[in-house]
Amino acid sequence: MTPEEIKTRLLEIFQSCRAASGTSFEEENFLRFLYDPPIDMGKARNSFKTLRPLNKFLHAIEEDFSIAFTNDEWGKSWSISSLADVIQKKHANPKAQFKFIEKRCLQSGREIYGLPLMVLILILFPVVSLLFKTGVPLWLALGLAALPLGGLTWFNIRHYRHYRAVKASFLKRFPDPRK
Repeated sequence: MTPEEIKTRLLEIFQSCRAASGTSFEEENFLRFLYDPPIDMGKARNSFKTLRPLNKFLHAIEEDFSIAFTNDEWGKSWSISSLADVIQKKHANPKAQFKFIEKRCLQSGREIYGLPLMVLILILFPVVSLLFKTGVPLWLALGLAALPLGGLTWFNIRHYRHYRAVKASFLKRFPDPRK
């Protein structure tokens, strides 16, 4: 893809993820304009409510362009041209990008079991025993203690499915990336 094609597609994704699509925005600091009214990106990254549209936008870019962002890239405030350049560089080296996407798939797959298991051991058993000793029925104590575990597992499964979709999209775009 040429840089102009990438920019055009980026703008289409941006418009679909914006709160107020069709309004004007600054190309140098366009992520601020995902929100209505535009907000500072430092504030946007400090709240789950404001982080959701940003994550939706970056996930859409990852799936559409068959790339995976590094942790540092997730925290940057991009201009449209710099983001298009990064995408083009990632497409220029499909072998490295495929390895990174596979690494993300493995990490997110491990998070489905590893972190919830730790939460189960550290939180579920003590909370259930404490609630049960105070007279709460066992079924209710188990249910209350399992709520955070279920939420964490749901989040991790979504994360895993996202990177599986990125990998599938990558393999359609680059059929044999290991060569």
